Amino acid sequence: MVLVHGMFAHAHWWDSVAPHLARDFNVVALDLSGMGDSDCRPEYRMSRHAEEIVAVTRNAGLEGAALIGHSYGGSTAVMASLSAPHLFRQLVILDSRIPFPGVKDLRPGPDMPRLKRIYPTRTEALRRFRLIPPDPLADPIILAHVAEQSLRETNGGWSWKFDDTVAVSARDNNLVDPAELRLPVVFMHGEESFVTPADQMELTRQVFPNARFVALPRAGHHLMIDRPVEFTNLLHGVLQGQLAR
Repeated sequence: MVLVHGMFAHAHWWDSVAPHLARDFNVVALDLSGMGDSDCRPEYRMSRHAEEIVAVTRNAGLEGAALIGHSYGGSTAVMASLSAPHLFRQLVILDSRIPFPGVKDLRPGPDMPRLKRIYPTRTEALRRFRLIPPDPLADPIILAHVAEQSLRETNGGWSWKFDDTVAVSARDNNLVDPAELRLPVVFMHGEESFVTPADQMELTRQVFPNARFVALPRAGHHLMIDRPVEFTNLLHGVLQGQLAR
């Protein structure tokens, strides 16, 4: 399987679940450009991030993989599936607002203030780490690990790994058309997620009429951080076809 993180995140967001998934699957998690340990670009596009997913999958020899995308990674995973329809066998979208017609775009606009600053010490930076959107359900031990993997030393102190401009410029004029998808789709969401409330899920069901929908109880937007064991079990069931439609 190929694991794709969300906006401002990185491959280590999967560290609490990937080892368990690797017992039954060949697992690859990537850092999209401008995030994690990948290099930055002069500008970013969702379509370019989708190209990166396709390139990593082919380079790893994972043709026929299940593609798992969280949040912004879900949107890019849809686009990757559309651009390379025979590369993946299944698409699992995790708590994502797909940019199709009728959906409000929650990504920051051009006037977004800079999200990064330089902290004098690593300890101070870790103390300031926050999830976006806020998530009171996050497991504190996993959250601390993710925070540690999100930092790099820079001139004058410590700062976050992501490029400030990635959210503003990761836009495409063309909206995603889920009707063009030709592979099985599962949409998994947190029951208490701010990103996928009831009205959003109703719209999502309308535009993905052939998808399966499953909810993770007592989880917010960050499924793998909120309920890692339950998330892993649920994802196993989804991929092994053990869940009813």
